[in-house]
Parts: sequence; C-alpha cells; structure tokens
Amino acid sequence: MMRTIKLSSLLLFMGLFFIACSDDDTAPAPDPDTQVDPDPDPDPDPDMDPDVDSAIMIGYRVNTPQGAVRYFEVHEEFPSTINPSEAIEIGLSSRVYSFGEHPYTYNENAGTMTKWNVDRSTLEISVGGIVSFASSGFSGFAGGPPIFVSETQAFVSNLREGVVLEWNPSTMEITEVLNVDPLPNLGEQYQSVTGFYGEWNKYITSNGKVVMAVEHYGPEACCDEGFLAQPGGAIVAVFDPVSGTIQYNQDDRLYSTHDDLLYDPVTDNYYAPPADGNSHTFQYFGEDLVNNPFALLRLNDDGSFDPDFALNLPDNIDFNFFIDADFIFDNKLVFTYIENLDFPLAYNERWSWFGSVPTSTAVLDINTGEVTPFGGFGQYSFATYINNNGGTNFFEAFNGSGEGGLLRQDGFDAFTTVTTMENGRFRWVSTLWGE
Repeated sequence: MMRTIKLSSLLLFMGLFFIACSDDDTAPAPDPDTQVDPDPDPDPDPDMDPDVDSAIMIGYRVNTPQGAVRYFEVHEEFPSTINPSEAIEIGLSSRVYSFGEHPYTYNENAGTMTKWNVDRSTLEISVGGIVSFASSGFSGFAGGPPIFVSETQAFVSNLREGVVLEWNPSTMEITEVLNVDPLPNLGEQYQSVTGFYGEWNKYITSNGKVVMAVEHYGPEACCDEGFLAQPGGAIVAVFDPVSGTIQYNQDDRLYSTHDDLLYDPVTDNYYAPPADGNSHTFQYFGEDLVNNPFALLRLNDDGSFDPDFALNLPDNIDFNFFIDADFIFDNKLVFTYIENLDFPLAYNERWSWFGSVPTSTAVLDINTGEVTPFGGFGQYSFATYINNNGGTNFFEAFNGSGEGGLLRQDGFDAFTTVTTMENGRFRWVSTLWGE
C-alpha cells in the first residue's frame, strides 16, 4: 500500500547532499570581528607567487575519547594521509561542506554557518563570514547538507520542526525564515524511541524538483512491541521550487529508507535503498512487526514511488544483515552484506561485532536478477559513498585493522586510494578550483 501526504509551504529547497551521525559537544564559533577576511586578495601583487593550479578540500573526523572531532584540510594534490595537526579543527558538533571555491562549516550546537576563504597563492585558510541561524530561532539539528542554489541563495532545513532558512552565501546574511509543515507524524511513542528521524541528502532531479531522503531508522531500546506499532515505511520529501510546495511520499513496501538515495546516471532513475538499521529491527522485533526490511524501491520522475517496482534483495541472494547500498550504474546495484551474522543476544550490544565479521559485496542486475561478486574495493572490506565531486564519485573504505581509505571511482569496478587515515572517517571531498 502506498500513501501520499501533500503539504504546502512558501518556498523550500534546492541542492546537494551528505551524512553523518550527530555529536554532542560544540566547537566555539570563530570571532568574526577579528577573523573575518571577506576579500583576502583584492589587488594581487605581481611579484607574489602565482596562483596554485588546484585546491582539494578533504573533510574528516577523528575518533577520540571525547568524541569524533571534525577537521578539514586543503591541498594542491591529495596527500598520502591526513594530518590533523596542520588541519582546521572545527570541533565535535560541526560538519563540513563546500560550494564553489569555499569550504563551509555548520556548528549544530551554536547554530552558526561559517564560510572559509582559501588563498589562491598560498592555500592559507581564513574565515570569510559567519551567519547565525540561532538568532532567527533555528539551532541544533540541520537536515543534512545545506542546499546551495547559487552564489547568493542557499537553504538550511529542519523539517522535524518545520523550519527552513534562506540565506545569502555572498553576504552571509539571512534572507527569509520559512515556517513549513513538518515531517509526517509517525506516532509519539514510535518517534520518542527512534534513533533518528529527519531529512538528509538532497538531489536536484532532471525536471528541476528536489528529492530528499528521509530516514526514521530504528528503535534505540528493545523490545516493547509498541515501539513498532506505527512504522513510517519508506519516506521521501519532494520540493517543487516553482510552486513552492513540498510533498511527502510514503510507501510501506520498505520498512525504512536510508539517509541517502541512489542515483543511476545511465537511466536517470533514483532509488530508495534499505537502512542498515532495518537488519536490527527485523532480527530483534520479528517479521510480524517489521515488513520488508530489505526492499529496493524506485522513484518516478515526480518523486513518487513507482508502484510497479519493488525488489526484495534476499530473493536474489541469501543474507541476514544489510550493510550498505554502495552505488547503482546501468541497472546494476552494488551492495555490501553479511550472509549469516550471529547477532548478539543483548540489543544494546547489537553493533559489537562491527569490524570483526567478514562482509561480502555483490553486483545485482536488477533487470535479470543475476548476481556476481564485486571485488572493486580491493584491500578494504567495504566502502560507502561520500559525495560526487565534479562528476567523480568518492567513497570511504574500511578494513578490519582500523585503516580507512578515501577512494576515487575511476570505473565501474576500478577504484584508486587517494588518501588514508587511521581511527576515523572521511566526510567530504571537493575540488575548490582546478582539476
């Protein structure tokens, strides 16, 4: 059964994407009176060093006893490994993005967005402006990456609270505060124990609309059956910038979507893959309460769910834990799974096996059902998509020793490790200028 809830707003989004778990502590916002450098090089001296040919920004987090500390670095070429001692530290509750030639960081606790300048001759980094969203009643969680429309128009959103802010990246000023209809109510009891419920990665479709992945993940406690009395099913939000309306589409043929959508550049189709947490809810709560945890759904051009397409992945390959949908290309889905995980007895230890159990990655032809092994990630156990940078996909890869790799996809099963790190995760990669 499919349900569609149409809601109206004044205006909403356009944009780009990306993922990660929230942190509790905050990094102090830089002082704009002393650090802002809105025009770092207004009149270049002809005797100065020439412009650097390219600038590559890498955002990442490092695990510490205090939490996951976020950083970003800018280099002319990819470094062999990251170097936090020479990076910009943005704290425990900040996230890093980019648009054009500028990195942007959002501090969740302070509710501030910071724009950074990168000097074209030296690659020195300075603050270019700060805008406080908290001053307009917006702070805390932001639903995924900002939505950059142009040099003068961008949005941040918190659909859980029904708030959208339009701001100007050039002047770093708030343009408009929009009060919009919030995400569908899944039931107070369910939402109170759900680990995450909100919009995340966003994409502009070929018809100019914006589709947003919405994840409601799984319960943080176990195992009262009432927790799952009103599961939300797969949810996507679709924004039409012309009419200024937003539509929430729901489909109970999948228990919960992931925080990202899959895009097939050959067929121009978007897909809603399962969330990894579906495996836990299915195991600990049972199939009577958790329907279709491992389905793959396809979206129509208007962002609605295609009623004629629902692929139950275990019908093609046996597994009991879904790790990640890595990517899809020309109707070939690459995903990572565990064939037969021995689940811990205690629900609060459900992730204790992570990193110590072998995983498998396969290619599934969604038209024919043919399954073949996938070995493109090389030495790494599995990889997850980060973002598309100038037409090239980048992934973060993991192995059992704790080493992580930043992978550039050079072909369907051809990947190159461009940077490595220990005890952390890559979060963003962007070419600010050059190639």
